[in-house]
Amino acid sequence: MHVGKVRGKKKMNIRKAKEKDIPRIMELLGQVLQIHADIRPDIFIPGTTKYTVDELTKLLIENGHRRIGGIFKYDDMQGIERYKGFIQCLSDYGVKFDDDYIRWYSTKDMEEKLSKKGLLRMYRRTKDCTAMIVYNDEVANYYMDFLEERGLHVPEDVSLVSFDDAELLDANNGVQLVSAIHPKYQLGRITAKNLLRMMEDEKWQEKNYSYRFPVKIKEGNSVQKIGR
Repeated sequence: MHVGKVRGKKKMNIRKAKEKDIPRIMELLGQVLQIHADIRPDIFIPGTTKYTVDELTKLLIENGHRRIGGIFKYDDMQGIERYKGFIQCLSDYGVKFDDDYIRWYSTKDMEEKLSKKGLLRMYRRTKDCTAMIVYNDEVANYYMDFLEERGLHVPEDVSLVSFDDAELLDANNGVQLVSAIHPKYQLGRITAKNLLRMMEDEKWQEKNYSYRFPVKIKEGNSVQKIGR
């Protein structure tokens, strides 16, 4: 966006967002989430996914990894929070953050970005990374298949961690992915229970019905310890 003056008035030129704009967009959307959290803490919890991504990033760092890349989804709040938690954890541990190691995709361009050509472009920008943290297990599965086709293996050539503990990754060429567990059944059960309680509570707006699940990581063999 460019702002200029025309006859004493400001002129605003609007353009489509580019990939280089994504970090600023993330920050703006994060501020929107914080506003929502301040108004309705019973529904919006700032940094909800941060603690999970902290554990995954910390695991990579403790195994000697310093060049850590990421694949994140930028058109949902969960992807934003995972990205923000990732870079914050790197900062907390004094690990240099390299924006070139971060690759993005959205619901709209997912098919193109996760195609062989799209994954190749991602790989070329992150090939110096010894580890990658991926938005979810579905994308991790695409990336592992791509690496295998190039003769590269997890974790021998690159360590990989992800989110959701999806059943589709229970066995991928013998690799058990280290993945943050997403308690889908418990999430639905507690949500329904709280919804019924809120419907019967005339003062529900004054109370906090939010719930934070404890962090659980599914153990696997997708992370290799390396020398620093």
